[in-house]
This record gives sequence, C-alpha cells and structure tokens, in this order.
Amino acid sequence: MDEINYIIFGKEHFEATKKCLFDNFFGIEPMTKVLQISSEEIDLFLEVILGKAAHEGLSLVAINSKDEIVGCIISDDYFGETAPGFELISDKFHPIFCLLEELGTKFRASKKPNLNAYFHLFMITTKQRGIAKELTNKAIDLARNKGFKYAILEATGPTSQHISENTFHFEEIDKIEYSNFKIANKLIFQAVSDAQDCKLYLRNLN
Repeated sequence: MDEINYIIFGKEHFEATKKCLFDNFFGIEPMTKVLQISSEEIDLFLEVILGKAAHEGLSLVAINSKDEIVGCIISDDYFGETAPGFELISDKFHPIFCLLEELGTKFRASKKPNLNAYFHLFMITTKQRGIAKELTNKAIDLARNKGFKYAILEATGPTSQHISENTFHFEEIDKIEYSNFKIANKLIFQAVSDAQDCKLYLRNLN
C-alpha cells in the first residue's frame, strides 16, 4: 500500500491543492453544480480561500510516495476573519454563502464569537480511496493541538452527512432543505436532485 504523509498545507502546495479541489470537489458538490459556476470563477474562489489557508496553518494535505497531493482538508476558525480578496469572488457564489450564513445563524446567535474555539472543517476532497478518514482524523488532532474546543462543519450531501454522523460522531445542530431555500422570495436550489438538505454539525473535541 502506498505510504501517505499528512502535512500542514503551505504555499508550496498551492497549485497542486487547487487542482485537487477543482478536479475532485467541485464536480460533486450539489450547490456549485446547479449554479453553473465556471472554471474561471472556481479558480478565483480557490485562489482566495487557499491564500488564507496557507497563511493560517490550519489545513492539511495528503501526499503519496510520488510526492503527489492525493487529498486535502481546508479548515479555518469559524469565527475568524474573512479571507482577503473575498470581495473579488464571483457573485455566482453568493447563494451558497447566503445558505451557509443562514444555516449558522441560530448557532452563532447562541455563542460568543470566541477565536480559537470552533475549528471549521470547510472543504475536504481526495482522489485516492481510503484516506478521507485518516485525513479528517489528522485534522481533528490538529484542532486539538491548536487548542480548539469544538469542530464544526457543513455537510452538503448524503454521503458527507452519513460519514459525519456515523464515522466521526458529529451532532446535527441545524439544517436547510434545498427545495425551500429562497433569496428575495426566489427558490435557488430547487434543481438539486442528489441531496435533500445541507446540515450543520458540531463535535466536542474534549
């Protein structure tokens, strides 16, 4: 079996990680598919998000024996700063940001916005079977080592929801059904056919 090393994502991994996410995450993510976001718009989004991730040191990449990136998990502080350049991201992403914002509204209203408390698992993807579990476990270990008390994530489809609940023992704290989500009284994600809802999950790391 190929040996996999899990290391902190840095600037030296930028382009290979961007390609890994582009090829393996956005092709299956329910919301980006129905919004018909172009490859150029996705590329700019990743430039912004990965730039912040490289600076913060909270994300991981999985590297095989050929020095190829075969997976990554991009994480941040749930109550942290918005990524520099966020305003440059295409407006096509706006409905996704609105849904995620609404999904977390009740949770944020019930918590003090403490930094270094809620470790946000934002995006995970792999292009090799059998490493997603270890990649997530390593991310949770990193969160603990950094002093975070909780891990939080949004799971956008049934597979990630099943894994979050049954493999990693996250607790569902809220959800939004795609078919009911509206912006300015307009249904946005009614065309999502491979997922019913987006769920917010929390796990105590103590």
